[in-house]
Amino acid sequence: MSSSKNQTLKILFQIPKIIKNIKTENAFVASYIKSNKIDLIISDNRYGFRNKEVKSVIITHQTYIKTPLKIKFFEQLLNIVNTKQINKFSECWVPDIENENNLSGDLSHKNKKIKNIKYIGILSRFEKLKTKLKTNKVLAVISGPEPQRTIFEDILINKLSKEKYNTIIIRGTNKDVKIDTNNLSFINIADSKKLQQLISQSEIIISRSGYTSILDYIKLGIKAILVPTPGQTEQEYLAKYLSEKYNFKYVRQIDLTKFKIEE
Repeated sequence: MSSSKNQTLKILFQIPKIIKNIKTENAFVASYIKSNKIDLIISDNRYGFRNKEVKSVIITHQTYIKTPLKIKFFEQLLNIVNTKQINKFSECWVPDIENENNLSGDLSHKNKKIKNIKYIGILSRFEKLKTKLKTNKVLAVISGPEPQRTIFEDILINKLSKEKYNTIIIRGTNKDVKIDTNNLSFINIADSKKLQQLISQSEIIISRSGYTSILDYIKLGIKAILVPTPGQTEQEYLAKYLSEKYNFKYVRQIDLTKFKIEE
């Protein structure tokens, strides 16, 4: 079965679990505020963490959800449900800017039915460093669910090991890798401080096109090659959208082997 079909089935099968989790979270919050003095609830994209008796805010960049082509007919219904859930909160905070230079496009600007929406600007765990010294040619940041994480890693190792320049690969796993090459260095897991340092010191970044990563690159003033996880519609949309607006380079994983990184 193709990864696209697998992703479609995962989305459909996860719906009952998502609804159950929302009810569980909502029940927990209701119980918690009975015994604790709570004035404000801020939920990071968790639809169940709200209560009618307390001002409740949800932080999300997906007020409009895009679905894979195979279930495009389901998109309208999914967004009716999504809008209803978001509007149960007192406010919706979107980590983006409101004007035409926004970073999330349709994901946070297409749905006009969201009440009390506020664009709160770019959020990032990083601060731009003063030093502009570039000591690394390429930094590859690998992330995401299996088996796509391993597929992405294998493609990059095969490609980058043939180059003359040195490359650092952050693997996103604690499983060891045994590679006989002189130009590749591996880090299994990097904390935020180490990651910021490596990104700031690298000329070229290759990574998935997750929204959090994109916000970090914008904050640091970094351009990156974005390779969305196959079948993840949000990442595919963001990579295409930003390659046209901010000059990020968008490459499909299937095309990565023939892509010239230094172009």
